[in-house]
Amino acid sequence: MLALIGGALEDVGLLVEFASDGRTGLARATASSPDAIVLDWLMPGLDGISLCSAAREDPALATAHIVVVTGRQEPEYAQIASDAGADAVVTKPFDPTVLAEAIKAGIRHARQARRAVSVSRSDPVTGLRDERCFTEDVDRLLALQATLPLEIAVAGIDVRLADGEHGGSVDALATALAGVLGPADALYRMETIGRTSFAVVAPDANEPDMLHAAVESAVRSARCDVRALHVAAMTVGGHTAAEIVLALRDRLEGRFAP
Repeated sequence: MLALIGGALEDVGLLVEFASDGRTGLARATASSPDAIVLDWLMPGLDGISLCSAAREDPALATAHIVVVTGRQEPEYAQIASDAGADAVVTKPFDPTVLAEAIKAGIRHARQARRAVSVSRSDPVTGLRDERCFTEDVDRLLALQATLPLEIAVAGIDVRLADGEHGGSVDALATALAGVLGPADALYRMETIGRTSFAVVAPDANEPDMLHAAVESAVRSARCDVRALHVAAMTVGGHTAAEIVLALRDRLEGRFAP
């Protein structure tokens, strides 16, 4: 199947890179930022839905055209794939040539989207994903809650640094926070919830108190002069990302008021 699809893609003029398992596929996609990703629902190492979700969390892969191939024809399976970020679901059996032409058309749309999203999606100081990525990623995870038993915890972190400390200290904070996160967790540099602020998203987590304690400890251990710190952590569901940003800001604002 791998060779059949790859051959059809090469026949329409596309450069193809292969991976025999999900983890290798995700690593190669992360390294090369392809225009399209074609994956099977069932793969060793990492299944197709998990790979799709992980790819959509990477800003470099946010506009890639992702196609999930599956032997299941039930509508709910197509919905799960779509909620995970897939652009198309193809059921077996299929014509590889028709699939290749469809992927080629999807790539044109992906390239148009990349040109449209020309503004920065990362913080220039830390390189972290920015608040726009936070809202997109959280909305994607919230959509998954409609079909999967997924708990999501988020934390907002607002820090007051000593006068004169900024760039290097912010980078030190980011490094310290990243060091306490799990492999599925994500760290973002925020703009609207505080002065020097970050957010953490922890999928499949239902203990915000533990998340609160972990990020607070990380900030306290950072190599910078922290004069004041406030953390707000909560589980989310039935909201939008924009509502969550407002809730974090409401919980954090006023903390450092004169």
